[in-house]
Amino acid sequence: MPIQSDLINAYIKDSRGRTWIGTEDGVLMIDGGNSYQFFHDPKSNKSLSNKAVNCIFEDSRHQIWLGLWNGGLNRYNEKTMSFDFFLHDPKRANSLGNPNVFSIFEYSETKELMVCTFGGLYILKDDRGGGTFEGAVDMSVEGNQLMLAGMEDSNNNIWIGAYTGLFRFHPESHKFEKFYLNRNSTDSNDRVNCIFEDSRERFWIGSSEGLHLMLENGEFLTYNQNDGLPVNYVVGILEDGHGNLWLGTTNGLTWFDPEKKTFKTYNEDDGLSTSEFRRKAFFKSDDGSLYVGGKGLNMFHPDSLSVNLAPPEVYLTELRVFNQPITQGSSDGILKHSIKETYEIQLDYHDTFFSIHYVGINLTSSYKNQYAYMLEGFDNQWNYVGDQRFATFTNLDPGTYYFRVRASNNDGIWNEKGAALKITINPPLWKTWWFRTFGILLLLALAFGFYFYRISAVKAINLRLESQVNERTQELKSRNDALARSEEAVGLQNEALIQKRNEIAGQRDLLAEQNRQLGEAKLIIEQQNAEILKQNQGLEEEVDRRTKELYRKISSFSNLRSLRHIIFAHP
Repeated sequence: MPIQSDLINAYIKDSRGRTWIGTEDGVLMIDGGNSYQFFHDPKSNKSLSNKAVNCIFEDSRHQIWLGLWNGGLNRYNEKTMSFDFFLHDPKRANSLGNPNVFSIFEYSETKELMVCTFGGLYILKDDRGGGTFEGAVDMSVEGNQLMLAGMEDSNNNIWIGAYTGLFRFHPESHKFEKFYLNRNSTDSNDRVNCIFEDSRERFWIGSSEGLHLMLENGEFLTYNQNDGLPVNYVVGILEDGHGNLWLGTTNGLTWFDPEKKTFKTYNEDDGLSTSEFRRKAFFKSDDGSLYVGGKGLNMFHPDSLSVNLAPPEVYLTELRVFNQPITQGSSDGILKHSIKETYEIQLDYHDTFFSIHYVGINLTSSYKNQYAYMLEGFDNQWNYVGDQRFATFTNLDPGTYYFRVRASNNDGIWNEKGAALKITINPPLWKTWWFRTFGILLLLALAFGFYFYRISAVKAINLRLESQVNERTQELKSRNDALARSEEAVGLQNEALIQKRNEIAGQRDLLAEQNRQLGEAKLIIEQQNAEILKQNQGLEEEVDRRTKELYRKISSFSNLRSLRHIIFAHP
């Protein structure tokens, strides 16, 4: 019976050997040679509660449970071949808290059903009468309650994948413990799409940012596009019998070897019905066959896949300078032969932008070839460029380089020899060796010329200075002779001056003696003058006395002659 809808959301094989395929328009059950399709019938309370089936699960009692979009939880009734509903009912406190169910699993210790919804985790405590649920919701961050995946690991830990990351749920406390997939940030909110434990009990997470391996310290090792994934969005994980992982992405199904850390991606060109897969459409059967669903269902056994062991032949196909193709025998003289037959080229220093195109010939799937190139003399390691078939270089320094390119086929088998091209970038005139040699020789010649010129100039200056020194020496000698004569004359003058000084000193002494004698004479004269003055004063007093006496006598005598006789009679 054909499937009503080709969008496969879920796939399982139950313990009775039946196959269940959940789609966007119901569920298909295949039992031996019989198949049954179940749809949503609004008029029947025994059909599916809605169209889109997101997940399918078989519990330890072999009951089949379906999680629906906007349809809650449905349980298949084996007797009536109908469904019992466990719906979200806002009027009933213990009903399922959200109608959008994305993952269902069973807690081994209690055998209770754990239901991941867009409104949190709900635990089915009693399956009678529409079910009694106990909710566990983390509202600390918006998006924590949007739960997409859930599982119990081999150590009985319960893990929940949500829009905002990975959580470990503790049933006894109903608490959520967050784990950060990005070791460098505690703000990481990668959307966790799937959780998987492999046969070696390694713990893998598929998220919107790639594939993550939990390490012993609780941190995660991440693989993404830089490591070989076609995209970073991983929605499903399966393990084959050799320990390799098969990763469903939104751009192909990728095989991953955890030991060698190598990837290989398959898509429609390899026979898959789709390159975009759904979260719960991943199933491994007992015989090792893998089932993956998206747009259609794909089934294969990993051991049946053939490997293309022939590495692709690698050829150079085109040379471009400033994005213009360089043709054989053109006036620029770069290519004398076809680029495929050319092993060495020369470019001028002004050819600062050029690209080399290449191709790997793979008769199986050439478009899946992967390429790596290196420009020896510029690169220190290979540049892995995916399916890019050209390499571009700009502003390389003049010198010699070796361009090497290698390719792998669709199964990752590399042609290690690849193709090679020697590239010589000629320097400008002023950077050529002969120009530099000429320049160095010219500088040396100028230096030697200037040196000899300076030597000659110094010699001439020395001769001139020597002549000037001789002239100055003669002049100084004449001056010294004149000075000597002058000093002799000065000596004679000094002797005359000393003699004159001695004569003056004698005259000074004589004059001093005369001055002393004059002083003494002056003192005698002053004494005599004092005595004379004293005598004059006495005479004046005597004259005054006698005058007064005369007046008395005049007054006594009236005869003038008698008076005269008296006056002149006295001495």
